[in-house]
Amino acid sequence: MVRDGLALIQQRIERDFAEPRLRFPGLEFRPVAEWAHVQPPVDPSPTGAEGSDDDYVCISGGHSFRVSSDLGDEEIAVEVASQLQDDAMDQLGAPWPSLIVPDGITAVLEPQLSSDGVAVWATKAGYSCPIGRLQAVFGALHMIE
Repeated sequence: MVRDGLALIQQRIERDFAEPRLRFPGLEFRPVAEWAHVQPPVDPSPTGAEGSDDDYVCISGGHSFRVSSDLGDEEIAVEVASQLQDDAMDQLGAPWPSLIVPDGITAVLEPQLSSDGVAVWATKAGYSCPIGRLQAVFGALHMIE
């Protein structure tokens, strides 16, 4: 059984990656014991395969990866956003998400934990928003490049 908080993480991630050019296939979490039975089939020895039987597998399109059950919900949100950000950048061939900030400078957002322990997208230039609010905050301001 997958813990309750993962459904909220899934919703948050799906909101952030809901950008037409990404063609995001959505995601789901399953107990790691189901890894060999997920569709589409995945490598039984994926990156990050070390862990416990209580871990989860995150599946998005043809990509899947292990998520440690030892992580808190906000840490899981950062881990999943980071993995899927890599997929998005590979697909686009460019950094994503990136912002056009004042003076025309481009700043790349990266998933991380804030000092308050909240999963956020943040730039080195000081811009940030909670994971799950990317489109609502920066998309609404037409700052996402």
